[in-house]
Amino acid sequence: MKVLIAAKDPFLFGMIAAYENLGFEVTLGKDAFQQRQGDFDLVHFMWPEVFCWGKEPEDSLIDEIREHLDWWRDRTRLIVSVNNHFPHGFVGNSQYHQLYSLFYEKCHAIHHFSESSKRLVLKDWPTSTATPQLVTHPVNYDHLLEQPQASRGDFKRELGFSNDDFVLLLFGAVRNWQEASLIIRSLTLHRVPKLKVLNAARYRRTPGSYRSGACKLAWKLWSRSQCARFEEDRMVPEAEVHKYMTACDGVIVPRVESLSSGIPLLAMTFGRCIIAPDGGAFRDYLDGTSNLLYQPGSAKSLRTAIRELASTDRKSIEETNAHIAAEWTWNSVVRQCVRFTGINED
Repeated sequence: MKVLIAAKDPFLFGMIAAYENLGFEVTLGKDAFQQRQGDFDLVHFMWPEVFCWGKEPEDSLIDEIREHLDWWRDRTRLIVSVNNHFPHGFVGNSQYHQLYSLFYEKCHAIHHFSESSKRLVLKDWPTSTATPQLVTHPVNYDHLLEQPQASRGDFKRELGFSNDDFVLLLFGAVRNWQEASLIIRSLTLHRVPKLKVLNAARYRRTPGSYRSGACKLAWKLWSRSQCARFEEDRMVPEAEVHKYMTACDGVIVPRVESLSSGIPLLAMTFGRCIIAPDGGAFRDYLDGTSNLLYQPGSAKSLRTAIRELASTDRKSIEETNAHIAAEWTWNSVVRQCVRFTGINED
């Protein structure tokens, strides 16, 4: 059996391995889809925006993708996994709404990682009701656990902290000024004893935008003055992710107007406490745990959650998180997707 995953991204490591475990030969990337090359039993889409990263899709591209989807639909099974409500930086964009509509209408199945995702798609893309929809659990990053492990104290010292510091980690991307401002307002003059910020979050600047450039500069200036360790624009390599996750006592998810994020899934994988917005899929991910939720966009609410986590016995939260995340395997998700599309695994 053969599958085309129409994307390339480090996030797909576990997905690729899961398909291979089921006996699939895996092809990656969008080229085979656009060139109509290959004989596949299944085409799995992860991000419709992969065909126009970082810019609004033109009408001509939307028409082209429509024709490709029709061509492939007549020849194989198509499934799209929902990772975003809209692409980052294009919330509510009408062109992207059209592009997403194509995949939701023409694929044989829509896959969600949460019930919130399904509700949101049905609300904003009513025509998607005609397409069968599968909801699975989210996924973990267990391949990163294979890196050499040490104690929290060892990694704290390696990164410049004391063993008794309360270390909060900022990780991944800061997508816009709303998120940066939320962090700045909640952590400046926090008055939490021993709190130290480990900042490995990169501000995502909009190319060609002077305002975005100024916002990124403001983010850097704050980070240099307020964070105990700041990685500037350095993207933490996969081989070092375990150091940052193991060293911290909690991870802040600063998303505003966002369906989801990989940050809580990463933190859960390493058994770390999470402070996330009470919106989108975050409540679904953290259901059954004692992780902390805050009002989306509210610095006051986030600050309160930080203080609560600092005074909480975190060990039981960490153990629960690690136990739950261990069950979130790509093998389970991929097997459900294959069965849902009607493909015989034998």
